[in-house]
Amino acid sequence: MFFQAICNLIITIPKVHFSVLLNKLESSFHLQPNDYESKLLLYHSFFLSLPPESIHYLGFIDFVHKILPIFIKNTSLPLFVSFLSDIANIKPFRSLYSIQTPDALILYHDICESLMKILPSIIELNEDEMVSYLEDCIQSINSILSSDTIPFGALYVYNDRTHHVLMQTIISICISHKWDFVSFYPKYTKLIFTLFCNIGMVSCDDFFGNHLHETLLFLFNALQSGEESAIPVFEQIVLFTFKSHLLKSVRIITTPSTDHSLLLSQHLDLVKNIIEILLQNLLNGNMDLYCTSKALLPSLLLYPKIYHHLKSSLLLKYSNSPDLNLAFCQLDASISSSCDGDAYDNFFNACQ
Repeated sequence: MFFQAICNLIITIPKVHFSVLLNKLESSFHLQPNDYESKLLLYHSFFLSLPPESIHYLGFIDFVHKILPIFIKNTSLPLFVSFLSDIANIKPFRSLYSIQTPDALILYHDICESLMKILPSIIELNEDEMVSYLEDCIQSINSILSSDTIPFGALYVYNDRTHHVLMQTIISICISHKWDFVSFYPKYTKLIFTLFCNIGMVSCDDFFGNHLHETLLFLFNALQSGEESAIPVFEQIVLFTFKSHLLKSVRIITTPSTDHSLLLSQHLDLVKNIIEILLQNLLNGNMDLYCTSKALLPSLLLYPKIYHHLKSSLLLKYSNSPDLNLAFCQLDASISSSCDGDAYDNFFNACQ
């Protein structure tokens, strides 16, 4: 609190360069050169004192780029994770980042590298501690993935694999525990599905790495237990696959690329089971209908044989319900060959 009070005061000094402010802070507390714990507390307090769009923000982030490797090695895990989680929240300072400068990309690279270094230690902790730290780490990733500030396309230009390595690692960690364990921690569960949705928006191909089967199994177990948050994640995966398949079929992609439809088709049993849960939900309405319809449309377009097989099974199972056949006829009539806004609206209306 004392650090914070001094930082709040010093930050108000007008027309002072960031480095001068930092020197004033360090000299005020007579910190020893190797007292990294106190230094990190001080720098964290300084950051929390910065108002949105502060002129000192970018100078501080440039300073962070230089000090993070030192603090990873010389500070406690709670202090470092807390600091990392806060600097990852770049939304209040979004207007300061220019598309012409690499500042946001450098910060993201630093955060990815830092997380990769601390995650091995975190997963060795006892369950409650591990989940607590993972929540902070995942929140850090969610903050920056959803900031609409990072030029992710530049990662490919610079051949920077840091993002993809972290995504593969964090996906692996999230799905490494059984669903019963994950669902025991509601906040952790929510953060995981938010993370998966963000990954789906930014780099959905990361789901098609070495853990596709485990990811689908994780989603299936979640859906089977009634977890609605798993629906948008499955939608992201099948929609990405459908669009990738469509682009290949019209020869827009001319360079070699991953065949996502082939990879997903290697796990058809799980895909079929998930689609069955979604179709069943149209009948019982246990989960959000709009989310269900959004996940179903690309699924039915991608796997029409699975849909017709499941539809026949449901019609046979509920043969005493004359309205069901009519409902499926209306559903079939609403299915177009695309997944644009009108197609989603028509399909959703037919699902009701």
